[in-house]
Amino acid sequence: MHREIKYEDESKGIYIYDDLNQGYLCEIELKGSLEDAQAFINSITEKLRAKMVTHQFEWNEVDSNDFQIGEEYEVSFQEN
Repeated sequence: MHREIKYEDESKGIYIYDDLNQGYLCEIELKGSLEDAQAFINSITEKLRAKMVTHQFEWNEVDSNDFQIGEEYEVSFQEN
């Protein structure tokens, strides 16, 4: 069974789905600044780390045509 969660409001769209390999993938679109995205990611990773959930996020800024601009950032946490 394919499990998924979709959420959208005026500032973000979130799509989480089962990767069919004991994990989940999450796609998030944030409308705002790169600093807003970093704060959002930091908030999520703090909560996941507190629960010892393995995770990895990659993000970058895009222009109005969805082309990547600037650097790509990554944060990950692997349970020991």
